[in-house]
Formats: sequence, structure tokens, C-alpha cells
Amino acid sequence: MPASSLAARVSLPFALSKRAKAPVSRRSASVRASAALNHKGRTALTGILRVPQEKESEVDAMWRSHEVMMQKTHKVYDGELEDDFTDGPRLLEFYVSKAVEKTNPLDPASPDSGHILYCVNEKYVAPEGLAEHMRVGAEQWDQFPKLMEFIRDYSPFMTTNGEIFTNYVDRAPACTARKGDTTINLGFVVPQSMERTVDALWKSHEEFMRETHDFGEGPTNDPTRPRLTQFTITKARELVNPMDPTEGFTGNLQYSMQETYASKDGIAKHMAFNDPKSGYAALFEALMPLLEEPYVRYADVGQGVVITSMQKGGFNSNIVGGFKELLDKVLPRRAPHEEYCEEYCPETW
Repeated sequence: MPASSLAARVSLPFALSKRAKAPVSRRSASVRASAALNHKGRTALTGILRVPQEKESEVDAMWRSHEVMMQKTHKVYDGELEDDFTDGPRLLEFYVSKAVEKTNPLDPASPDSGHILYCVNEKYVAPEGLAEHMRVGAEQWDQFPKLMEFIRDYSPFMTTNGEIFTNYVDRAPACTARKGDTTINLGFVVPQSMERTVDALWKSHEEFMRETHDFGEGPTNDPTRPRLTQFTITKARELVNPMDPTEGFTGNLQYSMQETYASKDGIAKHMAFNDPKSGYAALFEALMPLLEEPYVRYADVGQGVVITSMQKGGFNSNIVGGFKELLDKVLPRRAPHEEYCEEYCPETW
């Protein structure tokens, strides 16, 4: 689809700005108030492996080893000096997700493609952190050569020079995605002539996500508001060789979407906003051309799950969190409002 055709379908900044703001959950508001570091513009690595299913066990083992390396050599950012790398690169996010690729990612009933999608999402406080990550991996992880081979043979999309372009909240806690969370992962490559149009689309999408979704620990039984544990759009100038920036740029732009949900039904709630009655159908319509050739490079729309992470204390794993929610229903020990406000709950209600 020509850039002019896509641009003609994107008038969302104006449409969304006229909507009444949806109420923000107490949990989301408290996250916004308590975080310290602005994530916008921070360094982002997105790596995709699309491998044949017969290699699944081999790649699974590699990512388990990678997680051990990350946990031993990297640190979750927790307010330290931004240029302090004395005990490892500072992470704002890290996880790897895994999905059985569908022939039509928007139709869960469609046949499998025969491939597995592994999506790596790493966010760093500073570009120097990513450079240190590469050095540490090459020197201290014995699986690094194997990963380079997989990238060479099976990677349809990779950015080592990306930046966080949109998110749920600018000043968020670090490393909030949890093992077991359900994922959406999408990657697009567009010509630079489309930059203004696509940027506007993602800004409208950010506003939509902030208006209609909740974030962080909390109940997942709201019938209309999906609960996110992580959301970002990253943007990068496409490199000829992501592993060697000196080779220059292609002239295209790369955008990647990473969303993790606290429960599987969060995906269905998210997609339900495509209903004309929701008021957001125009946004979904404007996004659809990006999911077609020649722009889309990979797509996981609820098929994936987080398999490795570097979770910060305070965010329970999805498995533990689900068990805790079940216990709270069977053996309630808290006032109803405390489910929403927890440690920062006002003394009076």
C-alpha cells in the first residue's frame, strides 16, 4: 500500500483527543507517581528468531542459558547513577517470549506455520549499557556463537539501535514483565517517507492504551480493561547489518510493538476495542495496513508467552500471582479497596 494511502487513513490524533478520558485505575496512578526514570528515548534492542519447529528444544535451551547469563551479569535499574556500569549494564526491561507462529496471527484457529517465534525485548538506561551487554555476552557466555548463527540464519528483524518511542507510562518501574504473561509482538519496516504518518499513528495508539488499559499488579477480572505488565513501541533507523553499525543504514525505519498481559483474556479484551461501539475502531482500521506486506516482518497476537525474564522484586510471577488471586477469592483477607491500592492505600476510604 502506498504511503499516501496509509496517511489518508490516519487522522487519529484528532479523533482520540476529543474522547472523554477513561478513568485511570488507582494502581496505574500510583505507578505513575512512584517511578523515577523517564523511559522515553532510552536504548532498545529487539531481536526476533523465526525457527523451524524441529529446533525448538535446542533454542529453548539456549534461552534458558541466556537468562542465567543475564541474571548473573546485568542489573535491574533501581535509581543508581545512569552511567554506573561497575556491576553490569542497567536494564529497564528484559524478557524473551515464545510463540507458535500462526499462518494468520489474527485468527487463533488458523493453522500453524511450522515455525516458532522467539522475541527478545531488552531496554537499557543508556547506549553504553547495550555496548557492555554485547561485550559481556561475547566474553562470558559460551552460547554467544550459537546465537550469532541463529541470528544469521533465522532472524527476520533485529534492532540494536532502537529507542523507546511510546509506552504506557513514561516513568515506570524497571523490568515488570513476568514469566507466564501473554504477549503481543509485532515488527514493521517502512520507508522514511512514511515516518510522520506512522509516528502519528503510534502516538494515537499510545493515547488509546493509556485510556483503556490498566498496568501492573492488580485484579484481572475487570470485564473491559485489560491489565498490562509491559508495553512499548520502539523505533530505529534500519541498519544494513545490526551487528555492525559501521555498514550504515538502509533508508527504512523499524518499529516494534511489545505488550505483555497479566492474563490470557487480556488479549481478547484488547481486541474487543475493534468493535465500532467502542469508539476506537478507526485506530484498528488504520493499523491493519501495517500488518500486511510489505511492512510486517513478524506477528504474535496473543500466541506467545514470556519464558525468561529479569523480574524486579515487587512484581509477582504470573504463576504465583494467579495462585495468589485464587487464594484471595477463596480466603479473602483484605478489604476490597486494598486489592487496588495495596501499600499506598490511604488510611481512610
